[in-house]
Amino acid sequence: MSMAHDGHCYRNSNLQPASAEEPQSIMVAKSLLLNEQNDYLGDDIAIFGLNVSADNNTRAPSAFIREQNRIIGNSADGLADHSPDKGHVMKCNNNALFKLRKEDTSLRGVHALTPKRISMMNSDISATIDDYSRKGVGDPVAQKACLDQLAAIVPHHCGHHHLCKNERWCSYLKILKEHPDWDSHSIAVVAATESSRPLAGKPMSLSEDGIATIVREINKRFNKSTIDKIAKGGCSNLAENFWSVTTKFSQGKHLNQDHSDHYEVSNKTAFIRIGKGNIQKTHDEVSTRLGLPISSTSRRHHERRELKMNKKKLYNETDAAKGKRLIAKMTRLHKMGMVETTKCHRSGKVPLKEDAKSWVGVTSCQKSGYRKPPSCSICKQVGHNRTQCFMPPMSKRSIVELVSFDKDDMIEFRRNKRKVKEMEDTKISAEDWI
Repeated sequence: MSMAHDGHCYRNSNLQPASAEEPQSIMVAKSLLLNEQNDYLGDDIAIFGLNVSADNNTRAPSAFIREQNRIIGNSADGLADHSPDKGHVMKCNNNALFKLRKEDTSLRGVHALTPKRISMMNSDISATIDDYSRKGVGDPVAQKACLDQLAAIVPHHCGHHHLCKNERWCSYLKILKEHPDWDSHSIAVVAATESSRPLAGKPMSLSEDGIATIVREINKRFNKSTIDKIAKGGCSNLAENFWSVTTKFSQGKHLNQDHSDHYEVSNKTAFIRIGKGNIQKTHDEVSTRLGLPISSTSRRHHERRELKMNKKKLYNETDAAKGKRLIAKMTRLHKMGMVETTKCHRSGKVPLKEDAKSWVGVTSCQKSGYRKPPSCSICKQVGHNRTQCFMPPMSKRSIVELVSFDKDDMIEFRRNKRKVKEMEDTKISAEDWI
């Protein structure tokens, strides 16, 4: 849906797609419940969103829920809720661990928090949450087992298995059960040979403070108050990948503005690109289903294309290619005037503990006990935020206070200044002059 407004505009919005999520979500809520005359569509046509599965990079889910709650009224209190996307939560945790490794030098090193180790821990966290989702979200026994397994991940990667409780997640426990008379070193050696992990037998060498630091960072996102919401949320990686490929072939025009078949062709091209892993596999499968023979010319074309794509992929990973993409992105943002809007969207902006349920007549500040209502950071007025403010920023306003004066005030100022000078010349005290 476009950022529609009165009049003709050559572009939908001057905001980035991520920054435009919040105002667009309000428009989506209106379009699902109201017609063009702002009348309710009716119970048979209107669509009410009970669960919004999205990332927590913006407050778009909260804006969507709040708007439809405002339209429906008190009967919609507490019905809709926001479930964070598990893929985005894992991405935020991955970025947080890399940032922690960058800031804390004690966590660096070959036997410390390496990129491969971060990837393995994130994989364990994701598998644990998926197992909890299959067993049943909300079950106290399954929830406790999930939290216990999450608490044992970091010590397990450091070679400490006192918190491990399931043989499925720890081969050390399996060998210990089979050979209870062995010492810890012998058990660790055999467990490393039976493990399929790339760093098996090479645990992290961290102090108790280092382990506590990593555990504390993970517990910020995965704890008792957030684990149910994360487990309920789905994963949008396939959808993100599909729309990313579609954007590449449609030059970012997701809307079918020219009323042609370009949108459909882009979707089919994206399906061919990501189907079965690559273009050649999809081509072979479609040809087999249609009964079309695969010629040597077609095969040679795909082989050359694959070589070219692999060469381009290697080049894109070099520092020169990364620098060119960064310069191109900065130039594009500067030309479109969207440099400031990049601050509106960042990974993990909204805390996972925040409740997205809306209530008529009660603001989030009043629910949390915070008395001061939110205000705009530009005009300092209550009732809207900086994205909805019509006043220009302070850096772009004309400074009129320094040159704005009245003629009578200026004459009075000169008269008083002359009297003060006469007092100084005659050395008369202020009391005597008054």
